[in-house]
Amino acid sequence: MAGSRWSSVCSTRRPQRSDDHRVPGSNNSGLLDNHNHHSDWIELYNPQVSNFALSGYYLTDNSTNLTGWQFPQGTIMTGGSYMLVFASGDNEAVVGQPFHTDFQLNSNGGYLGLVAPDGVFGTFRL
Repeated sequence: MAGSRWSSVCSTRRPQRSDDHRVPGSNNSGLLDNHNHHSDWIELYNPQVSNFALSGYYLTDNSTNLTGWQFPQGTIMTGGSYMLVFASGDNEAVVGQPFHTDFQLNSNGGYLGLVAPDGVFGTFRL
């Protein structure tokens, strides 16, 4: 990955989970979201052959609020697929439309958690 983008792998030792993600440090001139903005984004990857249900999972930028932005019911990642979630602060979670978290990423780094409905989570340092 070029420029100020970060790449990390998260493993919580749980079977069949989406466990790879990429996060740009700052998206000033790259990918445009569906609102024609250069929003920062989070890329999830499902390395499994089988589908992975993200329904009820949370993304959060706050280590004291693990139930931040929630993936809606019906969110499925097919095996081997990637998913982009824009960290725009627009708070949009409609299946079939681009997802936008209710928070934005800090280009100076910070916290990012992917939290399962049962509270098991992976954390990422940005």
